[in-house]
Amino acid sequence: MSTDILSIKDLQAKRENLVYMARSAEVAERYEDMCKIMKLLVQWDGTSLSADERNLLSVAYKNVIGMRRASCRTLKEYKNSEWLYKYKLLVGDELK
Repeated sequence: MSTDILSIKDLQAKRENLVYMARSAEVAERYEDMCKIMKLLVQWDGTSLSADERNLLSVAYKNVIGMRRASCRTLKEYKNSEWLYKYKLLVGDELK
């Protein structure tokens, strides 16, 4: 993430740029990045999220969790081996 946006003095402009970045990440289907950007907005002191920002937050986490759940379902279809068991644990831990 660019430090240029984080150094903007005008708080409203900074907020608008973060929302723009989150939308861009959504279009690019980079939901992990979108989560990181939205986390910055959520942790912003003294403000609450707008309805649009709450929707972006929901989309980001819904897609990240959805991809991990799909991975778990796919891995359940394969025959068990020690390596696969450890990998399933790793993917399952990411959901916690």
